[in-house]
Amino acid sequence: MKKILLTLATIFVALGANAINIGLRGGLMVNSLKIKMDQQGLKEAFNDKLGWQVGVIVEVPLPLGLAVDGSVMYNHHKLDVLDAGGKYYNRSTIGIPINLKYKLNIVGVGRIIKPMVYTGPEFGILLSKDKFKFNDISGTFKHFNTNWNVGFGVELFNHLQITATYCMGLNKSLKASYEDIIDGKTVTSLVKGSDRYWTVTAAYMF
Repeated sequence: MKKILLTLATIFVALGANAINIGLRGGLMVNSLKIKMDQQGLKEAFNDKLGWQVGVIVEVPLPLGLAVDGSVMYNHHKLDVLDAGGKYYNRSTIGIPINLKYKLNIVGVGRIIKPMVYTGPEFGILLSKDKFKFNDISGTFKHFNTNWNVGFGVELFNHLQITATYCMGLNKSLKASYEDIIDGKTVTSLVKGSDRYWTVTAAYMF
């Protein structure tokens, strides 16, 4: 995590430290999960579950309406699975998205509202326990994930940014196993899944 933050800071300084804008960011998340085979309703335990996130954002304006931004976000995912102690498991992560952003400056209203689109990678670090259970399924979450974000939004009065982001996991964020009886023999099967979720956030840039 320290290496990622150092790299991010170096990029921003190289792009122009005098132009850096800093803000606070927070919002809601709707969790989802992509798996090839849904066993025992595992997908239902992850999908359409509401979470939240809060953190800081740093933005560096570039020419031609472009900008680079990076955030450090605390993410709280609510899930219908249990931890090793039999309690409901809430997955907590640190997310570090780095986006290339384009803002459309419309003549006459650019100071009031600017539509924008953005995309870029996000690096996730697990903070909570990695093990969970659901029915007869036992699984673990990875400690480090890489995702890709695509989003759109508006900037109001050059300070308030309201955005919606779709996050797609580039690697498998969880691995789980369960046992079946086939022809009188116990067979262990594996299930792998990757993250999918929407976020709706507001950021105020100082």
